[in-house]
Amino acid sequence: AFLAVTIVALAASMSAPQPKAPPYEARFEYATSAPAAEPTGVTLAVVAPDWGTGIDQRVRNENGTFRRYASAVMGSITELATAKGMTTKGPFADPAEMTYADKKEAGLALFPKFDVALTLTNEKVIQQQTQYTSELRQWDVSLDGTIVLRIQEPASGEFLWQKRVELEPYKFYIKGSTEQGAVGNLSDDDDFKKALEASYQTLMTSLDKYLSPDEMKALNAQAAEIKAKKVY
Repeated sequence: AFLAVTIVALAASMSAPQPKAPPYEARFEYATSAPAAEPTGVTLAVVAPDWGTGIDQRVRNENGTFRRYASAVMGSITELATAKGMTTKGPFADPAEMTYADKKEAGLALFPKFDVALTLTNEKVIQQQTQYTSELRQWDVSLDGTIVLRIQEPASGEFLWQKRVELEPYKFYIKGSTEQGAVGNLSDDDDFKKALEASYQTLMTSLDKYLSPDEMKALNAQAAEIKAKKVY
């Protein structure tokens, strides 16, 4: 009898619907492994990234994960600069937001530019619409490109420093309804979240290496000479 009950219970558990795995939650967190830096005397103004045209505006404006990614990039750049011994101003949503006083007080200004493309290709129907089912489509997706980090003297706009961060191409595919379209179906896609997460980690690891306190102090001295010559 015990064996029969056990078999029945096992069969019931196998036939019961399995709980759906929770959606992937991208983590946009970074902490430098470098020891705490002494104050550098450098004030760095941080300007919001120029996203270019490679990522659809609907994704930038409507996709919750992308909005978290964009916010984390700005916050993490500021935190990293602080950990490197710099004082920060901003982040400024646009260079035009910087006042004359901001430009005088900041020795350096960092301008990130994303030459990054999110491409969706090879659209195809994988399930025809019927009386009982909707049409389903599939798209190949790729996220790759370059992030350009540029430092200028903020008052004159004179160029001082530039570094390039190359992103490894991240390729995947998405499925979804025709009504939502390719961009709409990215909203809850785990692979898209992982692609943004990988991009974030690559950017922050590179920036951690590039924002050397000694180099920033040297650039700050150059910026001070420019300000003195132009009488800002």
